[in-house]
Amino acid sequence: MPVAIILKTLKIGLLQLNSTVGDFVTNRQKLIAGYEKARALGAEFVIAPELFLCGYPPRDLLLRADFVDANLTALAETAKSIGSVPLVVGCVDENSERPGRALRNSAAGIAGSGFTSPGTPGRESFGNN
Repeated sequence: MPVAIILKTLKIGLLQLNSTVGDFVTNRQKLIAGYEKARALGAEFVIAPELFLCGYPPRDLLLRADFVDANLTALAETAKSIGSVPLVVGCVDENSERPGRALRNSAAGIAGSGFTSPGTPGRESFGNN
């Protein structure tokens, strides 16, 4: 029996942005501006660079709890500015899996003012979804 395959075109916006390590405010502003531009150009899904919110490479700043907390706060604040077009952005996330390091290079999916982050119990969904 033949199988019908329906293909739909999906316009993906790939943001090529430069972040500054530790400058959460400016990185967040650049991210939101890039997201809005991609959306205005018809993107139906937007992808931002690795570790964009905290800046790359964060190196020894990852040893500071306030840096990691600021990164997660920037993620939650960013979620408030994102509409129905999904955004995936790189961030630092806590890792509850053992054995393993306390933090992980992660990607968060944001849509409709909420976000999901892989793997951390209790942090699966935030926002007003």
